[in-house]
Amino acid sequence: MPKISLRTILTSKRNAALFCVLGLVFLGLTFVGQACASQGRPDGGARDTVPPKVIRSVPENLTTGFIANTIILEFDEYIELKDAQKQIYISPPLDNDLIITVKGKSLEIKLEASLMDATTYTISFGTAIQDFRERNIQRKFKYIFSTGSFIDSLKVSGSVRDGLTNKLQKEVAIMLFSSDDFFRPSDSLPYNEKPRYYTISDEEGRFELDYMRPGKYLCFALTDKDGNFKYKRSKESMAFYHDLIETESPPIIDLRLSTEPSDPFLRQAGHDKYNMIRFVLREDASKFDYTFLPPIDSNIVDQLVYPKTATDTFNLFLHDFQRDSLLFLIGINDSIVDTTTVFRREYDIPKPTVSLNLNQLRPTDTLALRANYPFRINKNTFARIISGKDTLWEELPTSIDFSLQYALTQLPTITKNAGVEIMIEPDKLDFMGGLKHDTLLLNYKIATTESFSELNLVLDPQWDAPFLLELTKESGQKIVSIPFKDKLILKLPYLEAGSYRMKLLEDSNEDHKWSPGLWHIRKQPERYFYYEEKIILKSNWEVELSWTPKESDFLPIEKAKEEDTTSLEEDPGN
Repeated sequence: MPKISLRTILTSKRNAALFCVLGLVFLGLTFVGQACASQGRPDGGARDTVPPKVIRSVPENLTTGFIANTIILEFDEYIELKDAQKQIYISPPLDNDLIITVKGKSLEIKLEASLMDATTYTISFGTAIQDFRERNIQRKFKYIFSTGSFIDSLKVSGSVRDGLTNKLQKEVAIMLFSSDDFFRPSDSLPYNEKPRYYTISDEEGRFELDYMRPGKYLCFALTDKDGNFKYKRSKESMAFYHDLIETESPPIIDLRLSTEPSDPFLRQAGHDKYNMIRFVLREDASKFDYTFLPPIDSNIVDQLVYPKTATDTFNLFLHDFQRDSLLFLIGINDSIVDTTTVFRREYDIPKPTVSLNLNQLRPTDTLALRANYPFRINKNTFARIISGKDTLWEELPTSIDFSLQYALTQLPTITKNAGVEIMIEPDKLDFMGGLKHDTLLLNYKIATTESFSELNLVLDPQWDAPFLLELTKESGQKIVSIPFKDKLILKLPYLEAGSYRMKLLEDSNEDHKWSPGLWHIRKQPERYFYYEEKIILKSNWEVELSWTPKESDFLPIEKAKEEDTTSLEEDPGN
């Protein structure tokens, strides 16, 4: 958006200083002349709560045939500006900044740019204007003028919110591009062109674009961090309305912000720790592949890629990294996209750490060994298991492949409420790279059913789509993530007591995660539906819950149009 000249701030501060000096002089004279006089507001006097009011405009507000380059606004009291750079702007935008100067009770605006013919302009002041003494804010004052013979009178309104959380968002630029500009490809408009009209969402995430000419418009929203009206993919959040907006019968617009992922490519690669190379991508690493240049004999170098789930990080464990460097060909979706060289770093040979995947075992859980380096379980590896006074020796399942985690499915079932200790003798686990481990002592507890709660859920969305149910703790820790398409009847036993939240994702691409909007293919961000109440679970409770979300639950937050009753004969904002 056009920035306000620094003169605004400097002049305002000079005025403030002058008023302070004059005030001190006045108080001094008053004290000399009336030694016993009381200073300040008389006892019982009401505090001024009325904001500054425009009493005169030159040229007049709502002027047609506008040819001036300076606008003077006179107020009924001394004023100052707050946060003028963000709050004051002109639509349609100009090529040069507005020059704004505060002079006592007056505000001077200089237009140092050419104006378009037959165009209605709106200068919005937001919450920038306030009185000097009590800081009462003049909200939503607008100065309107037209270079043509009449004032355009159409408007559109709506709200903008975060596409993931549904929270309303302030200070977002809402931009309209006229269909008259579509001789250029509409895909490129937010990247290259200034909008025909624009406004900024208010503290409640609402916006209104008024005094518009009839026509069809493309609506695009942007966080616009640098104020230049130009969309920077992956660096700024954006939203867009799914259809052209006709100003003569406009809808209430609901915009949902998201940040587009950038084109996939390698962001980082390095020898991050002993015998491990980490690749960081700009998107899902499960689509990532690599090749050594020159090739390395797989019989000499064991390799493990982890994790194999949808994440942006790809770890490559090597049995022995002795070369000074390794050159990789990087591929995504079977296409070569990059090459990178990873240089070897010196590390001390580490001691691997081994732990259990949980410290409290429920009947529905599977106990597993996990480590920070790939390992496998050798043949004839026994674990000593101590529970109370009982001691057992149990052979662990033999594994051929290296992994970072192995399930202990063959351990004896222990049902009594007791602590359990597992002991594994030194070097019974075979670690990639020949790493050695000491005696392992691993502990866990057997959970009692009375300490848990059970949730019985019936989820019945009232429209057809692929869905993903997500149940999380109040802290955000994900407990359940279940895809489904129709009515879902679910029994969730052994949940810890506490507060939970539930939400439903309309998973249109069925990738089991939220997907942001994509401007170039006009894809809106996927929709989350939130269960409004906390789910409270207590020990030894069984909770029945039914949720029947409707697609209409996602209608724009504004329940109805609240038309501004201000007529064109009145000064807007007064």
